[in-house]
Amino acid sequence: WAYKIEAFDAIPYGARLLRDAGASVCLKSDDNELMRHMNQEAAKLVKYCEFTPEEALHAITLNPAKQLGLDARLGTIEVGKDADLAIFNGNPLNSYSRCEMTLVEGEVYFQRSDKLEPQEIAKAEPTKQRAKLPAIPDMPKGIYVLKGGTIHQPGKPAFVGSVVVDAASGKITQVARAGEKVDAPATARVIDCTGLFLYPGMIEPGTVLGLVEVGSARETNDSSDGGDFQPDLRAIVGVNPDSEFIPVTRSNGVTMALTRPTGSLMPGQGSLMNLAGWVPAEMAVNDALSLHIEYPSEPTPRGFGPATAFDGGNSALAKFRREEKLNKLKELFATARRYDATQKAGLKLVPNPRLESLLPYVRGEKPVVFTADRKADILGALKLADELKVKPIISGGIEAWKVADELKRRDVPVILGPVMSLPREIGEKYDAPFAAAARLHNAGVRFCIRSKEASNTRNLPYEAAMAVAYGLPPEEGLNAVTLYPAQILGVADQFGSVETGKRANLVITNGDMLQASTQVLSIFIDGHPYEPTNKQTRLFDKYLKRLNEVRSSESPGQPGGRP
Repeated sequence: WAYKIEAFDAIPYGARLLRDAGASVCLKSDDNELMRHMNQEAAKLVKYCEFTPEEALHAITLNPAKQLGLDARLGTIEVGKDADLAIFNGNPLNSYSRCEMTLVEGEVYFQRSDKLEPQEIAKAEPTKQRAKLPAIPDMPKGIYVLKGGTIHQPGKPAFVGSVVVDAASGKITQVARAGEKVDAPATARVIDCTGLFLYPGMIEPGTVLGLVEVGSARETNDSSDGGDFQPDLRAIVGVNPDSEFIPVTRSNGVTMALTRPTGSLMPGQGSLMNLAGWVPAEMAVNDALSLHIEYPSEPTPRGFGPATAFDGGNSALAKFRREEKLNKLKELFATARRYDATQKAGLKLVPNPRLESLLPYVRGEKPVVFTADRKADILGALKLADELKVKPIISGGIEAWKVADELKRRDVPVILGPVMSLPREIGEKYDAPFAAAARLHNAGVRFCIRSKEASNTRNLPYEAAMAVAYGLPPEEGLNAVTLYPAQILGVADQFGSVETGKRANLVITNGDMLQASTQVLSIFIDGHPYEPTNKQTRLFDKYLKRLNEVRSSESPGQPGGRP
């Protein structure tokens, strides 16, 4: 949604409205990548639209066949119909399942491996929907007891217990197992979470959330300033706290994001922010957490890779300009080191904001995030990091598994993503991006998972789920969007897990947080509760009311209706 102004009012509840109005609903992808996992999109119909699992499957099988007039041949498994079949290793609406074999008219067109084995983690039915949790009132100086839920602490077995939250400090003051005494005053607000699940809030480690509103409208894009060397620019300054993307993303369990500038060689510094607050200063956790460098990728035959402000093609002029900018970058860092040495020597200098902003990075106090996807570019970024003498993090890193040994040797972490993307090289296996996280995990490389553009930051849990479907252990999938980004970004002492003393960024769900069919019922950020409401839920309520009026003949202008 929101990639253009005409789609800004798009909502994930549209299929519900159409079904309730009596229309036959099917899903389409409109995207070369999205069409590869339509089963996950169908699972969202259970979450957003209250479809039964059968209705959700029909939206990608029988209903499109009917709309194309081909239901006599396609859409169901029946004697006499075309043998068009998809064999999954689990329930196709389970986000941990994957397609193992595809037949078209009885002929095998795709087979992932010689073994067709079911996966235990993928067999569960979609999460059963439940009524909304009653709104939790905000008590600025109050105490909340989230009682009786299943508490998920990354890296540890889940258990039933209670979490005590102090809104005044914004912290978790106690995590108690069932049967243990809960230390809370009699005035505490008790929230019955029996049968529900408590998770740490997810952390998006690489987005432009809050900086871009409508993708095709340049006037709403503050993610890039245009200069090649802008280390003094901080993303938080351009964040729009009233962005519609923020509550939409928050409503799916993402409570914090590293938003970053883009569009040039060194566009500025990323800011870590909570997804709640009246003004950017209230949202900021660290307004200058990382310096971002978009490594200038060599041209690729298919044109993939991060968008950068460099000339394409293999011309000598393009290569010259690329090297010229890299040399200017190296000189800027060298100048910053001389500036630092002069300051330390006690000599007076005219303050230089650009050089001042580089000091924490040339000293190795803060990380430098290099955006690079392809193997050659990642190796080039590591070489550049050595020359600049900085502490690197690789972001993107879809081909990082190809240099896993080097990343492990250097202990360079990877902010991987988006997982749901096409391979970067011609001839690459179709599932290379899906399996990248598992390969990094098996190689012992530290990593976390990020999403794509601002409008899809809400889909962060499903990026992790796709990695699980292709080999990443489920507990590592949860870690990759909670504890691991907190560790890589240097804030694990405050965020990333449900522990006493940490900030109370929490998510209450009715099931596994990474499953596309799971509902987020409530969110806490810095100890304050937020309902999972946003522009999209408001539009749904508005048009559901209108639909009900029409169906009950109470529409204005209808016989017997209101004036």
